[in-house]
Amino acid sequence: MDKLLSPWKTFPVLYLAFLLLALISFFIHQTASYLVALPTFGIDAVILIIAGLFAFILFSLLGQKIEKIDEKIVAAALIASLFFTCFIFFRNFFFSIITTAVMFLLIYHLKRLNLKRFTIAVTVIAFTAGIIILFHGIGITYGYYRETQVYNPIRPFFYSFALITAGLCAVILSRKKAIMVVSLLAGIAILEGFKVDFLAIILTFIIAYARRKSFSLKTLWPVLVTTFIIFITAATFIANTTYTHWNISPYLYPIYRAGFTTRVFSGVASISFPFGYLKGLGFLNPMTVDKITSVVVLNYHNPVLITSSFFGPFALDFGLPGVIIAGGFVGAVLGILYKRSGAVSLAIYAAALAHTITLIDIGFNSLSIPLYLAFLYLSVKDS
Repeated sequence: MDKLLSPWKTFPVLYLAFLLLALISFFIHQTASYLVALPTFGIDAVILIIAGLFAFILFSLLGQKIEKIDEKIVAAALIASLFFTCFIFFRNFFFSIITTAVMFLLIYHLKRLNLKRFTIAVTVIAFTAGIIILFHGIGITYGYYRETQVYNPIRPFFYSFALITAGLCAVILSRKKAIMVVSLLAGIAILEGFKVDFLAIILTFIIAYARRKSFSLKTLWPVLVTTFIIFITAATFIANTTYTHWNISPYLYPIYRAGFTTRVFSGVASISFPFGYLKGLGFLNPMTVDKITSVVVLNYHNPVLITSSFFGPFALDFGLPGVIIAGGFVGAVLGILYKRSGAVSLAIYAAALAHTITLIDIGFNSLSIPLYLAFLYLSVKDS
C-alpha cells in the first residue's frame, strides 16, 4: 500500500480519474444540462495537462532521491513566502513583517518539540482556530458568509494544523481515539461550510493510516462510506442554498463538479496557451484569481469564486511554462516528503498529499506555496 501512495502514482491516477468523471458528466442528462454552455475541451487543454503531469512525475521521482536539504535554504524560502502571503492579506509592510516573524517562530519552535508535545501543540492550535471561526457563524447555512470566510486569516491555521493533527492521530493513536479526534475536526470543517477542508482532513487520516504497518483495508471501509455520504450531503445542501435552481441528484454531484471544473480549465487553456493570459496578475492576487476566471473565461457579470482544476490558476497566469513550474514544484516537495521517516514526517506527507488531491478540483495558486514549504521545513532534518 505504501508504494501505491507514492506521489508519482497517486496524483496522476486521481487526476486522470477526475478527467474520467468529467467525461462521464457529458453523457448524463442531469449533469450535461448544466455544462452545455461552458467551453469545450480542446487540444490546448490536453497539451497543458500532459505537460503538467509529466513535470509532476519527473520532479517527484527526482525529489525522492534527495537525501539532505539545507534547513536554512528552506527556512529562507518559507519566510519569503510567508511575507508575500501576509502582505497580500494585510497590504501593510510593517504588519506583514511582524506577522511573518510570529508565524515563522511558531513553526520554528514546533519543529523542535518532541513527538508528544508537537502533537498536543498542533491539536490545540487546530481546535482553537476552528472554534474561533465558528464563533463568527455557522457557514454551511449561509452562502455569502462562506464566500467571505474563504480567505479569513484564521482559516489557514485551522486547515494546516487540522491536517497535521489528522495525520498524527492515524499514526500514533488507536483507531477509535483517532477517529474521534478526526471526526471532531471534520465536523468543524463541515459546520464552517468548507467541503474541501473536510475532505482534506479525512484524506490525510486515510493516507497516514494506510501507510502504517498495521494497516487493514477492512477497518477503513466505514470511514470511506461515511465520508462519501457526508460529503455529498453537505455539497448538495450547499448547492441548494446557493443556487436558485438545483435538481442534480446528490450521488451525481462529484461527476458534475468534475465536469464543471474541467470545462472551466478548457476555457482557461483556450485563452492562455501557450504563454499565459494574466501574465502574473493572478500570482500576485491569488485571492481574486478565481473571481477573475469567472469573468474572463465564463463572462460572468458578477465575479464569483470559480474552480479551474489543479493547473488552472498557473495556466491562466503563465500558460505552458506556468503549468510545468506548478507541477514540478509540488511534485518535488511531495517526492522529498515521501522518503522522510518518523511519525511527524509520515503525518506531514499525508497532509501534503491530501492537500494536493483537493487541489485537483480547486486549483493550485500562490497561497499554497507557504503551506508546502512549511510542510517541508517541519519534515527536514538538520544538515
